[in-house]
Amino acid sequence: MHVAMTYSQNLSVNKFILKGIVNNRDTGYIILAYTNSFGKFIRDTAFLKNGNFQFEGEIPEPVFATIKGYTRMIDYENVNYTEIFLEPTVQKIELVENNYALAKLDGSRTQNEYDNLKISLNSIKARYKNLYKQIALANDAYKIAITNEDKELAQQKANEFIEQLKPEREEMRQAVISFVLTHPDSYVSPYFFYTQVKQLPVDSAKRIFQKLTTRIQKSINGVFIADLFKQLEQNVIGNIPYNFKAQDIRGKNVALLDFRGKYLYIDFWASWCIPCREQIPNLKKIFNQYHSYGLEILTISIDKDIEQWKAAIVKDDIGNWYNILANKEIEDNYDNVNNPIPSGMLIGQDGKIVWKSGADETLEVALKRLINKS
Repeated sequence: MHVAMTYSQNLSVNKFILKGIVNNRDTGYIILAYTNSFGKFIRDTAFLKNGNFQFEGEIPEPVFATIKGYTRMIDYENVNYTEIFLEPTVQKIELVENNYALAKLDGSRTQNEYDNLKISLNSIKARYKNLYKQIALANDAYKIAITNEDKELAQQKANEFIEQLKPEREEMRQAVISFVLTHPDSYVSPYFFYTQVKQLPVDSAKRIFQKLTTRIQKSINGVFIADLFKQLEQNVIGNIPYNFKAQDIRGKNVALLDFRGKYLYIDFWASWCIPCREQIPNLKKIFNQYHSYGLEILTISIDKDIEQWKAAIVKDDIGNWYNILANKEIEDNYDNVNNPIPSGMLIGQDGKIVWKSGADETLEVALKRLINKS
């Protein structure tokens, strides 16, 4: 799901009022989070009086929001948390302490549409609930692990369970696409379709997007999708990808333009990604075979744990090529960062993309073909 954090459109200001009650709790606080009319992320707190509360704010259109009370975890889920769609009008919500899943929001047509989608998504998610528990347990083990080896083992376990969630992701995708096609005038549609755009062929995603009404295409999340299409089309075979700049693991400045005149394979990976680590021996073989012909390799990691990233580079002995962490410039211009990894692209001597992962031919075959031509 995509959360709009900032935007620069000229937006009209519309006020909302959200009145609510929390059954089975009279005092304390409750938190509403959303993005307002000026692109600012708001985290507002209201205090309960006899269980009642009220929020007021300004939003340009129906927006995705979250409501959170006192954290209480049951089966690794916070039962005092729920997601809603706010509208620029007066709405009322009824919550039940320790079971916000039963939330009832009145006064929001968009929420009614979202409720229909949630029925489909929740029925799918329920079938995979045990896998989510196992992933949470593995993540807990990762947090308390002392050695890199223990961290790696915990991450491998989590990855194994995440791999088993592939069927769920496909079911979710089809449920969202079905909703979008049957709700072309709903603000819910672009919010949830944004993530799916990254997983679909650009042409297919565009055909679906074009079925949305004009006002939804021009909504905040509709504009984000249009911008995403530009990013995706920028990085297709035959085009010159965005010239990012970053620092490598040795503190050396690296820019994509530095590799002009060479073949450059860019590999998106992470230290915790089992398939990524498994492909490294073959990448080393390819590098050794074609480096003398001008091949360079640049790995871009999406790791958040920098020490784990550094340890993996040492352990896998890949310090003889370029290693960088994904920065905001890369995240904003390369969809690979948010897609399943490993993924990669081969850039030719003229700076244009000549091969991408998922192609019919392998990287090695593509290199052999290109070098024989030169």
